[in-house]
Amino acid sequence: NLKNINVEIPINKTTVITGVSGSGKSSLAFDTIYSESRNRFTESFSTYARRMMSKVKKPELEQCSGLTPAIAVRQTRFKKNPRSTVGTVTEVYDLYRLLFSRFGKDTNDKPTYLSSSMFSFNKLEAACDECKGIGTIISSDPDKFITSPHKSLIDGAMDGTSPGKFFGDKNGQYINTLLRVGFEKEIDFSLPYSALDETSQKIALFGSGSQLFDVEWNFKRGNRTGIHRMTTTWQGLVNYLNEGYEIKRDGKRGEAFKPILTELLCEHCHGTRYKSNILEVKFAGLDIAELSEFSISGAIEFFKKIEIKLSSSEYAKCKSTIQQIISKLIPLDNIGLGYLSLNRATYTLSGGESQRLRISTQLVSDLCGLTYVLDEPTVGLHSYDTINLMKAVDSLKNNGNTVLIVEHDPDVISKADYIIDMGPGAGNQGGKIIAQGSLSEIERNPKSVTGRFLKIRNNYHHRDVSKAKSAISIIGGSANNLKNIDIEIPTNCCTSITGVSGSGKSTLVFDVINASFKAGKAINCKKITFNNFDSISVIDQQQIGTSPLSTSATYTGLFDLIRDKFAKQKDSINRGFKKSNFSFNSKEGRCPVCKGMGNIKVSMDFLSDVWTVCDTCHGNRYKDSILGVKLLGRSIIDVLNMEVNEALELFTLDPNITNILQVLKDIGLGYIKLGQPTNTLSGGETQRLKLATELIKETGSNCLYIFDEPSTGLHMKDVEKLISVIN
Repeated sequence: NLKNINVEIPINKTTVITGVSGSGKSSLAFDTIYSESRNRFTESFSTYARRMMSKVKKPELEQCSGLTPAIAVRQTRFKKNPRSTVGTVTEVYDLYRLLFSRFGKDTNDKPTYLSSSMFSFNKLEAACDECKGIGTIISSDPDKFITSPHKSLIDGAMDGTSPGKFFGDKNGQYINTLLRVGFEKEIDFSLPYSALDETSQKIALFGSGSQLFDVEWNFKRGNRTGIHRMTTTWQGLVNYLNEGYEIKRDGKRGEAFKPILTELLCEHCHGTRYKSNILEVKFAGLDIAELSEFSISGAIEFFKKIEIKLSSSEYAKCKSTIQQIISKLIPLDNIGLGYLSLNRATYTLSGGESQRLRISTQLVSDLCGLTYVLDEPTVGLHSYDTINLMKAVDSLKNNGNTVLIVEHDPDVISKADYIIDMGPGAGNQGGKIIAQGSLSEIERNPKSVTGRFLKIRNNYHHRDVSKAKSAISIIGGSANNLKNIDIEIPTNCCTSITGVSGSGKSTLVFDVINASFKAGKAINCKKITFNNFDSISVIDQQQIGTSPLSTSATYTGLFDLIRDKFAKQKDSINRGFKKSNFSFNSKEGRCPVCKGMGNIKVSMDFLSDVWTVCDTCHGNRYKDSILGVKLLGRSIIDVLNMEVNEALELFTLDPNITNILQVLKDIGLGYIKLGQPTNTLSGGETQRLKLATELIKETGSNCLYIFDEPSTGLHMKDVEKLISVIN
């Protein structure tokens, strides 16, 4: 939505691009500046690679001068690879392995001289045989697959999930084997699961060892019936479900098992990932798993004091390696990640943590002459940690780089050398530079919305909490770094849980409160009491869908109403088109080449995959015959390409549609397009879309809403809107 803008950005300075959500900040920073830099870089590729890259949309600009090679550091989370840890991605773990291979000692206090690869949990000879070096195992969870504990295992206790229903089939081999086990061990499995004693539950779940049972039962499969006989052991429902998942995990049927699975610490290696002989090798009294458990801050402290734990000759030999380790750890600590342990899996990091981890690796690389484009690096940061982040950004700048930051945080904006304020509104109402210059110039500019909020940002006011009622009471909250806390949270009001990064906010909210409510019992605490809540709704920043087939309109239910209207048009009736014809998910109406996505994914081998516009439908998703049907002069794709604000004007006479659109507008999403894929939304936009969907439901129930940093990605003006919606 950039409106033919001209802009000059100072070199070797820190520039913040700010403005209301949807005003064009990312379009300028990523889709124009970074995209043009990438475009110039690809000109050095082979003819084959350039031919493929030519399908990628070029940045829309007439001229760009003075641009240096650019690196984009986005908020994208690391892929879910359990073998990727904070230590491996920062290469600190490589130095740890080097340390143990050169200076490690065995149980007799003698040098081992093993190769550094032997201290890698990815090497078969070193990794635990049970978990293959991951430290955890995936197992079915009785709390998840026994969905109705008030029923018996043989009569519906597991019917709440499809795997549970299959293994709980009273006409199947598993339940009939269980009945035989019960007969021989004098256990009545017709009792409700919750009424069984601990021993009986353990046999049902984990088996009865090597004992053989002669089983005979009448089976029924569709119209087929008969008698089955077999002699077998009883391995337990947990093990049978685990076996079923292992067989089907790589196919679509494996998805059905996901809701009943949990991650457990490997009992064989106790989460260390290694064989016992590797853990016998010590450095300064610690094995490599124990050293990896240290937080980044803890590791720095350990290595700074290491000289007193080693002899003078030992320290002299390993001093150089230790100095390299410290030099890699300090930037991580300075950027506000000191609380992370080196063995923390990267897929568990938030988008903000992932971005700061990537920034820290750039600090270590010590490159100069680059343009760094950062995407709201303060996401998930307490204001205390923001100070350290800006020190890291200053380090990049002082190395001779240009730093470009898309940001809303007033502290970051205030510390920038130069500010570009986009606006004045969002979507079609944005895309212009309404103010630019230093902080004082922005604050004095009457056109700058950001400047107005920067001037009044310290005028806080207290809220009326007189309507607050009896509390959610928690006793002995203990999980991760929660220290056996007791707390009462008032209801009928909005409570904010804050604190520096890693202080336990998410643990309290998700691992104690949310987990306890869903389980119907105290989880990670001694006791918890809820005040008559009927339901709980978690509105987080997790992406909605991973393909272009999930859109803002489909997620909110809006698209169903719009397709209904198209199906009722005269042209649709005459051509025999039904509601399904107007879905880009159905064969009847979608483009047969791109399957309704409008884009086609192109594999780039050594580069990440790219999406290109479909040559057949030219991004319109549908067959031409479907696009020929008009509603109020618009085709179905015209409507999908509309912003929420535009659609409100088009459907003004249809309250069912406008009610949904109005909620989206009120929550600050008036600028997003109805057909915008949900996987392109930011974390903050995703969360607001989820909130809008909850508001649309209007259940009227006594619901506990949990928000995960809902102001992420929001300008100060949009935060005002969000607060009014929450109120």
